[in-house]
Amino acid sequence: MISTVAPGSAETMSGALARAYTANPVLNAQRAQVRAVDEVVPQALSGYRPRVQLQADAGVQFQRERSLEEQEITVRGADGEEEELTVQARRTRRQTTLPRGAELSIEQNLFDGGRTRNSVRQAESQVLAARETLRNSEQNVLLDAATAYMDVLRDQALLDLQRANVKLLEETLYQARERYTAGQITTTDVAQAEARLASGRAQVNLAAANLSTSRGRYRQVIGAEPRALAQGVPVADK
Repeated sequence: MISTVAPGSAETMSGALARAYTANPVLNAQRAQVRAVDEVVPQALSGYRPRVQLQADAGVQFQRERSLEEQEITVRGADGEEEELTVQARRTRRQTTLPRGAELSIEQNLFDGGRTRNSVRQAESQVLAARETLRNSEQNVLLDAATAYMDVLRDQALLDLQRANVKLLEETLYQARERYTAGQITTTDVAQAEARLASGRAQVNLAAANLSTSRGRYRQVIGAEPRALAQGVPVADK
């Protein structure tokens, strides 16, 4: 029997589609590609704009000069006589300068033979193509998400049905053995019941494998575990 989940705690189809729209890695990669292509347009438009170039330089310069100068001085000896002497003196001069300069140039392209205009048109066409690719990817991802959602519901229902069938076959086999003990049927009838039960169990394993595959596909497309899914509603009932 299919288990029911409270509507407030179940994942609806709309919620699953919204989750896939925001978290799907394919869409996120495509959106990043669109943003990268969008930057091509400003780059192409830069051909219309002037080019400004600024160059500046600065430095420090040290200069030191040494000179030897002669000076005459008058000295008075012990006998009171004055005498002129020539004295050499060393002098050092230090000077620090800060040379600097700047140059600003502006270039404006007046005519380039339509190259910039064609580059802008090409960039805009690339942006439109990228957006259409994104729109197509969105449609494919949403379709895959809806398909994965319904596949999980279908395979879960089939698994529950096969499990219920196995329980019925087990009861049938039990009754067949009781009737065989009572002498009402032959061993062939019991063997057929056992074969039907084995086939039913194989169908349960197959249904469980299909459900596991559908759950994996659900995680891949929607990005979450399909823990509790609400039953699908026909479009005509919405």
